[in-house]
Amino acid sequence: MKLLHRVFIDLLFVALAMLFFALFIYMSGKVPEFFMMYVFYGGFCLSFYFSYRLRKIFMT
Repeated sequence: MKLLHRVFIDLLFVALAMLFFALFIYMSGKVPEFFMMYVFYGGFCLSFYFSYRLRKIFMT
């Protein structure tokens, strides 16, 4: 049960981070191309980090 709780918390933080970055880009009024590039690279980095965290959780 604790494992599920930690995974849920990690997912929540990832979702909040994506939401914050999207809002930041929207507020700054940058071009859509830059926004799409930022979302792509941000999502890639976050998924990489999340998979690393999941591996660490399941290893211990």
